[in-house]
Amino acid sequence: MRRAIMAEEADQISKMEKAGVKVTRPDLAPFRAAMKPAYERIGKYAGEENVKDFMKYVEEARKK
Repeated sequence: MRRAIMAEEADQISKMEKAGVKVTRPDLAPFRAAMKPAYERIGKYAGEENVKDFMKYVEEARKK
């Protein structure tokens, strides 16, 4: 399902670019850095290992 959604999204973005829409892709590093305090706070509540496991799943999903 995720692959289908990502393919559809890519198709829609391509159509917008062909129509003259300027599509930007922000640098995600500052957003990820800004989330660090939130992850630390969640870690205190939900457990550091749970946050590490969750982030591992997130990183694996990004690679797909």
